[in-house]
Amino acid sequence: MDSGYSRTSARPPTWSASNSSRRSRPHVHANPSLTEVDPIGSRKSPDRERILEQDPDVIFWAWAKGGDATNLQNRLEIPVVVIRPGDITDDLRPDFFQSLELLGTVTGRTDAAEALQTYTTEAIEDLRSRTSDVPEADRPSSYVGYLGRGKHGFPYTQPVYPPLEFVNADNVASGVSEDLKKKKGAARVTVDPEQIIEWDPSYIFVDVGTESYDALGESEYQSIDAIENGDVYSVFPTRDYSINFATA
Repeated sequence: MDSGYSRTSARPPTWSASNSSRRSRPHVHANPSLTEVDPIGSRKSPDRERILEQDPDVIFWAWAKGGDATNLQNRLEIPVVVIRPGDITDDLRPDFFQSLELLGTVTGRTDAAEALQTYTTEAIEDLRSRTSDVPEADRPSSYVGYLGRGKHGFPYTQPVYPPLEFVNADNVASGVSEDLKKKKGAARVTVDPEQIIEWDPSYIFVDVGTESYDALGESEYQSIDAIENGDVYSVFPTRDYSINFATA
């Protein structure tokens, strides 16, 4: 996307928990009317009364613990279905597809679930084919930071970051294998800031789902090629609490 900004540009906005203020989320782009929908609590603490007001036939709860789901189901007397969405990376995509299949079965939308799986597979194959013949030596080094909602800093990155992976990009963090956080999708890690300087990526991508971007202006990073040349680009959040499939 062309919404790039350098260290001298205005920082992107901060995001709160409401649909109206966090417009970067893909489902809000697809359905703007959701900005007018009141939330029903947080992912960890759903508001039972607000759920009842919606009078649902079934409740889907991603990443919920079995005991929590059973408790909610017993309290509301409404079926609760737990899904494990996985991720869009090669190793976790089967979990994503299984979640789609379960959603399709429960809602009677199996055709839609199958269509989404086909589309996802074809889109990834298309992206990879476009760059498959580019020699490794000609692939500029890249880094993505600030992944995930909250106060994750510039050093918070992903060794297997789907958008870079799908276009055969040279992700400078791809070799990191220690201290990985693997809960809820592909592994993330906070790297040493000195390591980013040593990697000296030619391009930096900034996930706009976090709260503050002050590090981009810190003196220690100004020698990095991407920052020095203004090749820093913002991207819609590929992570919130978990992977944002549509964005990725």
